[in-house]
Amino acid sequence: MELGATALYDGLISDIDDWRFALNYAYIDATFQTPFIASSPNNPSANANGQTFVRKGNRLPGIPEHMLKFSTDVTLWQQFSFGVDMLFNSDQFFRGDEANLNDRLASYVIFNLRTEYRINEHVALFGRLDNLFDRDYQTFGLYGEADDVLGANFNNPRFISPGAPRAGWFGIKLIL
Repeated sequence: MELGATALYDGLISDIDDWRFALNYAYIDATFQTPFIASSPNNPSANANGQTFVRKGNRLPGIPEHMLKFSTDVTLWQQFSFGVDMLFNSDQFFRGDEANLNDRLASYVIFNLRTEYRINEHVALFGRLDNLFDRDYQTFGLYGEADDVLGANFNNPRFISPGAPRAGWFGIKLIL
């Protein structure tokens, strides 16, 4: 089995007066380069022997094709700054679906906020709020035997890793 991966990564960081910007984009063309038969007995699209046929060009599961990160900060007063981050990941196939036969995990976008107030050159108060809109999203998925883990009442072979819910915190930062 031969794997192919091409990654294009581009980043931009800029300052304009009291504003700072950062933009990073990654294009990942991660594909299988030779066909093969994969053993995937928990994949609902597998044949009676629990196998799927992987073709050249099928995407590697668990790897989004596009990732975009944007960040901006502004200094409103000399001691006070405010910032926003945006993170986008495109959809991805479940691990165990190397043949790319089933629905993918959906793409997602999340936003984070942060602020800082500098009391002096060594002490700052900060606040952070991640997943501002409390978006439900998934970061990884795979096919497995749910009844082995969760008991006989569970027959869905899809295991999904949820993304982090909204979370916030504040604190004091010591700057040495």
